[in-house]
Amino acid sequence: MRASFIPVLVAAGAALVESKCNKVCVVDDCLGILKSSEVEARASPFCSAWLQPKVTKSVTATETSSGTVTKSLEASTETSTIRQTSVTSIINTFTSYSPEPTVTVTSTSTSYEDVQTIAPGQALKRRSGLGEFPGLEAFGDAKISSACSCIVSIPSPTTTVTQTVATTTAVVLATYTASASEVVVSVTETVVATTEIDTTVVSPATSTATATVVDIEPMVSSSACSACNPGPGLTRSILRIEGATDTIYEGCIYSGPCTVTTPSGGQHLCDSTNNGANPSPNDTPTCDIKTAGDTCGFGFDGTWSSSFQDYFITSIGTTTQTGSQFWGLLQNYQFTPVGGCQFAVSAGDEILWAYDAFNKNYFLKTTASVTETTVGSPVTVTVVDGMTGSIVPGAQIANVVTDTNGQAMLLFTRKGTFSLKATRADSIRSNAVIITVN
Repeated sequence: MRASFIPVLVAAGAALVESKCNKVCVVDDCLGILKSSEVEARASPFCSAWLQPKVTKSVTATETSSGTVTKSLEASTETSTIRQTSVTSIINTFTSYSPEPTVTVTSTSTSYEDVQTIAPGQALKRRSGLGEFPGLEAFGDAKISSACSCIVSIPSPTTTVTQTVATTTAVVLATYTASASEVVVSVTETVVATTEIDTTVVSPATSTATATVVDIEPMVSSSACSACNPGPGLTRSILRIEGATDTIYEGCIYSGPCTVTTPSGGQHLCDSTNNGANPSPNDTPTCDIKTAGDTCGFGFDGTWSSSFQDYFITSIGTTTQTGSQFWGLLQNYQFTPVGGCQFAVSAGDEILWAYDAFNKNYFLKTTASVTETTVGSPVTVTVVDGMTGSIVPGAQIANVVTDTNGQAMLLFTRKGTFSLKATRADSIRSNAVIITVN
């Protein structure tokens, strides 16, 4: 903004100002008309108006400046405010989004000078009121001014007054589009308000799973039989025995403390009190093998350890240990701290005897979205590691391979009851999920 004071000289009426300064009042016929009794009352207002100073006003642009402000917003949320102060304030507020947008604001400011000039009354011709004074029209402006100077005071000499007024205008660039598809940023300009940034978030495309047709024979169970026969003093649990190539037993079992006899270990008590592990007799995992074998017709063998008062299981059914592959014992997908005659089985426990347990990466556990469905309706099965709960991709179930989420979507084409188990080369096969298709 720049201010300047411009002197203005008004030549007309300079002689009149000089005569007034010398206090000369010319008495003539013109004055006589104004002083006559008929119009004397109106003469003073008339002369005041006649001699009233004239105000002239001019507005001139004296300076124009422009500038550009570029604001690169950070990846984290940030609010930046640019203020331009003038007659009107424009506030632009920008909020960042990812990816980083860049918003440019261009403003142009123009300063104006408002010049007011005061000139003496000779420059003001107001002859329209002369009709009130008969005969006054015959006199010139100078005569009338001389006569009026005898009635009212004459204004001061020529004076120039300059005022500087600044106004500001602002232009906001309107649109910025982010290069990435996730965010679109637009800017709108509002005077005496807040500039808003609107965002449109485009979500990534959602992957759609495809159901795979399953054409397998229905089955009731993967086990040949069930030892789920209640009796006094027996504990109900879930027993699963996974052999080298198949599942030897899986399902409910009622069992209790027992005496075990094996070809390699002989006969010994097996009731969880062995080696002082528990104070009172309970069902044990080794007794569960005996109960299931007695019911379903498979045998087992194990050597006896006098120091632990427990059997080391060496074979179940047709699967026998080797020099590097052994049987392992888990309760609820966790290895037990003691052997099969020392560990006490509680009601509802899931007991797993697994061949080659110590060389496997995962102990597969399978769940299904439903246990009952209809032909043509998809069923989602999920496979995880029972020990850690982590998802297991690449497992095969009903000839379908689980995806990166550990899931497979199955579509049954026939009615029946199906038992599905997941397998993977480096894992112990999973429990069975039973699905009824109507």
